[in-house]
Amino acid sequence: MKLAIIALTRGGCRTARRYGDLLPEADIYLKREAAEMDPRQQTRRDEHHFECRLAELMAEIYSQYDGFVMIMATGIVVRTIAPYIVHKTRDPAVVVMDEHGEYVISLLSGHLGGANDLARWLADIVPYMVQAVITTSTDLNQQLAFDLLAKQNDCQIVNIEELKYISGALVNGQKVAVSCCLPTLPRTDEWPAQLVDCYLQDDSPEPNLVFIDYHKAGFVNFPRAQHILHLVPRCLTLGVGCRRGVSAKALIEAAEQFLASNKIRPEAICKLCSIDIKAKEPGLIALAEYLGVPFCTYGAAELRRQIEEVSLKDLSDFVELTTGTPSVSAAAATLGAGRGCFPLIEKEKYLGITFSLAKKNKVFKFSPQQ
Repeated sequence: MKLAIIALTRGGCRTARRYGDLLPEADIYLKREAAEMDPRQQTRRDEHHFECRLAELMAEIYSQYDGFVMIMATGIVVRTIAPYIVHKTRDPAVVVMDEHGEYVISLLSGHLGGANDLARWLADIVPYMVQAVITTSTDLNQQLAFDLLAKQNDCQIVNIEELKYISGALVNGQKVAVSCCLPTLPRTDEWPAQLVDCYLQDDSPEPNLVFIDYHKAGFVNFPRAQHILHLVPRCLTLGVGCRRGVSAKALIEAAEQFLASNKIRPEAICKLCSIDIKAKEPGLIALAEYLGVPFCTYGAAELRRQIEEVSLKDLSDFVELTTGTPSVSAAAATLGAGRGCFPLIEKEKYLGITFSLAKKNKVFKFSPQQ
């Protein structure tokens, strides 16, 4: 997490410098007048001293950091960051600390942005009593927070507006149904008492459902569920082979068709994979950028070994003649997915393009300690 520590008063500067010594990678911004009141306290030459208003500073640097430690009054922080708050899925972590460094308050983006964990961490790293102040209801009531679980399990929430209903149900002692396409830790028979396993039945036994799946609309199987939170695990690798010079437009359209016809959420793709002779193919680079995933390539020898490793069947003499391996897309997809992977779709062909899909050996963990 890229951090900025900001202070306005003499006492705040002392606290900022104290934490700056413990966090050498953090950037420190101090009001010049306050910082120069006691220059002997300066311990880092890379301090930023500012003379402008705090609002002007935040306008300049707000988008540059993942988290902010604001050593000042909470009201000042609220008024200053208000114009920049967008959404819990995009806001940075903001914590507020008093100038004596006795309390650290998680103010903004407690779960997805990491402000709760940041507040606890800041309270733990100093050798004297500092109290972390956490106000999120799921934390206070020691309930599962599915936005935090999504982050820990590398899942994307595609309908974040439903989260409040799921969290509210858990906090109020109601049961929540769960449908998960991945193995879980703990096992379903050891889940917390408020969670009910759907076992992908034809309906949800509860009005609130968490659907953890890479498929597009599988939750239509639960027509009685009133609120459905959809978490998409990033657990699928997309393998691709193509003729030289295939356009980005053709590849993107074919990929969209491939995913849609197989009812796969594009958010589930975590990696695009191919053979190394395609590493500089502009269309494939553009497809990876479009999907927002890394583009990984492998040598022909690696792909040939992978064919035997996972017992691929749909092989091509022509592909072997031109690339040195009888499988590109399927071998690349499974190689990218790692050991224990499962080939979901071995091969689908489009005009000059072949796609394959593999699932990583992944579990969904209901606790950060597991």
